[in-house]
Amino acid sequence: MGIIEQLTYIVNMLTINIEYGLYLVAVCSVIEVVNMLLNRRLCLLGIIPRNPISLITGPICSHFIHAGFNHMFFNMFPLFVLSVFMMEKGLPHMLCVSLMMMYSQSLLLWLFGQRGIHVGASGLVMSYLGYLIYSAYHSPNLSSILLALIGIYYFGAALFSIFPDQKRTSWDGHLFGLISGVGVAHFGQCLYPFNVMTGWLLTHI
Repeated sequence: MGIIEQLTYIVNMLTINIEYGLYLVAVCSVIEVVNMLLNRRLCLLGIIPRNPISLITGPICSHFIHAGFNHMFFNMFPLFVLSVFMMEKGLPHMLCVSLMMMYSQSLLLWLFGQRGIHVGASGLVMSYLGYLIYSAYHSPNLSSILLALIGIYYFGAALFSIFPDQKRTSWDGHLFGLISGVGVAHFGQCLYPFNVMTGWLLTHI
């Protein structure tokens, strides 16, 4: 595939998959309104390190709950853009890798994270960024490299958030998100059976 064809493919892929990024933003927005009406009680569904109950609810819930509208708005643009990039291999693949990233990041955070309640989509954002960077390094082609460079250009500053410099920043959640994204990308070949199963479920629900 030539350069022009690959560029055309990227543009078409991004255009087609914008709606899925918008769905994620809409879900987070609705949850934030509900959380506000409940006086932030939904935050208790986040990851609380070493708390057994949070290991049940946290891996899914923590990534879509935010501590406030400012927190949510800060995460929505990178989540929207990177989730669209992640759709390059299709919805079943994107769902599989997202679930694996969320569970692995949450488990690491539960085991080794600092005390407190960890919520927000930033861990998933860092997972997506790590996945795209590793994919560009391991399987370099114009599509993967361009997507990774765009991600680094716009969201490279987020990489500095993996270091413990701010008390109110879940730097450990960001770090474990990056590790999870790289790990899932590295073991991506093992995901094929799950992709097939997810695709079957999506067509029969």
